[in-house]
Amino acid sequence: MKTDSVQFLQSISEELIKRHPEVLELFKQVDQGTLLEEDAWMQFAIILSEDEEFCSQYIEKSKPMLKELGLAKTNHKHTIVEKEVGLPQLNPLVTAAIGERLQFDGDIPELRTGPMDPDATPAVPVKTNTKNTSELGFLLDEASKKMAQVLEDHSKKLCSCIEKEVDLIGTDTTLVRSPKTTKLQHPELADPPEYRRGRIPTPLEVNEKFPQDLTRSQKQDYTWKFISTTQGRRSVCGIISQDLLKNVRDSGLEASSVSDVTNPHYQTSWKFDILGGTAVAEDFSFVDVVVAKFTKNLLSFMKREQRQKVEFLVTTLDNLARRHVGWELLVK
Repeated sequence: MKTDSVQFLQSISEELIKRHPEVLELFKQVDQGTLLEEDAWMQFAIILSEDEEFCSQYIEKSKPMLKELGLAKTNHKHTIVEKEVGLPQLNPLVTAAIGERLQFDGDIPELRTGPMDPDATPAVPVKTNTKNTSELGFLLDEASKKMAQVLEDHSKKLCSCIEKEVDLIGTDTTLVRSPKTTKLQHPELADPPEYRRGRIPTPLEVNEKFPQDLTRSQKQDYTWKFISTTQGRRSVCGIISQDLLKNVRDSGLEASSVSDVTNPHYQTSWKFDILGGTAVAEDFSFVDVVVAKFTKNLLSFMKREQRQKVEFLVTTLDNLARRHVGWELLVK
């Protein structure tokens, strides 16, 4: 399932502009510097709130993103809520879910439209073949540190570019953009390509070697880093898929892994409760257990449905509100 919020927001914006061409004029005024960004967003929110039909469509289209937050089956009526006084705002349930996930992941770049919070930590999945849970946590920790350095270096480089392209005129500290300023007009340049706002980060390859002299407490901490974070669980989806493919093919049947399953014909999951770092077994093989269950259930489904070939997707299960997380198998 595609969860790239940049594509989602782009499609929403294009549809809104068709219905309300004046929105495009707002964007142009901001780009030309004749309208403050804050004022543009205020007018945008008013236009959006007055179009009930569009808002209803927006809620339906936002369900895949809400599922990422564990809110797809929540009983809330509206994603955007209105008060008697003030502007429309995000449903408190959605806000709470975002805060819930942030306390585990450290950051949610795919849901951000602005820069990362100074107190946040990069949430980067890793590219690896290991099934060792504490090693996975170690790699995730190193990937986060590595990306933090990338972000810092990129920020310094960006500041240097801005200083070169902005002229200081007079003594009243009025800043005027020089005619050659082009980089500032492209928001995507504000982030490094590996970690952009509005997008799920690409798994990062980490070369640091896993230390072998860790204490049991340190292993538990790293295991917790793996199982409690969305980026940790995402990091092993590929490993689970590979092992599942092998098991199905070893059984004389055919299977292939796909990137999108919107209406699954069959689905199964393996989930557990995240209760705290000290409640985890650092040597428990989560991946092998998940693969064993998915293999058994998928082969049973294929036998029952008399299917010789299937297409499937392994994805994360993230119901943080109930502390239920794990992995899900979706079959076309």
